[in-house]
Amino acid sequence: MTYDYPTPRDLGIRIPRNLVAARYQSGFRHALEGGQITAVEHLKLSFREGFRAGKGYVRALRRARSVVDFPLRAKIRFSSPR
Repeated sequence: MTYDYPTPRDLGIRIPRNLVAARYQSGFRHALEGGQITAVEHLKLSFREGFRAGKGYVRALRRARSVVDFPLRAKIRFSSPR
């Protein structure tokens, strides 16, 4: 199943001139797809800034839809008293 993700330009986000536009857009799309920063290319400044903008957009979108994002994402074990 393919999704049509918005581009930064569609959302009115301006790409700074000192960044590589294609890499910025790639980072933005990677964030919208729910990816993690795992590869060496993901450490480039343009990619990271696009990734940050994408994560910020996703966070704002979830907040507007009243989706709660819990801060604790670890497994918790409850032990019964003996």
